[in-house]
Amino acid sequence: MVALLGIWSADMAAYVVGSFIAGRGILGRHTLSPRLSPKKTVEGYVGGILAGTLAAVVVALILDVPLLLAGLAGLAVSVLGLFGDLSISLLKREAGMKDSGKLFPGHGGALDRLDSLIWSAAIVYYLVVFLGPLFPPAG
Repeated sequence: MVALLGIWSADMAAYVVGSFIAGRGILGRHTLSPRLSPKKTVEGYVGGILAGTLAAVVVALILDVPLLLAGLAGLAVSVLGLFGDLSISLLKREAGMKDSGKLFPGHGGALDRLDSLIWSAAIVYYLVVFLGPLFPPAG
């Protein structure tokens, strides 16, 4: 749940910040990866990191998960989930495709809905396996 809600919050916040706040000139607009994903902005990425980390901590409070571990997991998935997204964008660009499938036309396809989650699930798994025993349970 921490990984799912953390990465989904990061993705949604990155879109909102990049499209509506940075896109309107309030923060400026600095493209993150113009070749692979020209609409992604540095501002959206930073907003996504903050929102994803916060969402992970909120989930930890609700589920009685160690807060520090959840915060680290939220930060990790928010920062590194971008690489899953950009890797699928690279594959689509190399294949000359706009969408990875027809299930969600105009939104990149079904794979675009899961690309960040692919990396995030692995990241959180290894954080829990290797660092989990170091953190006492919350509460």
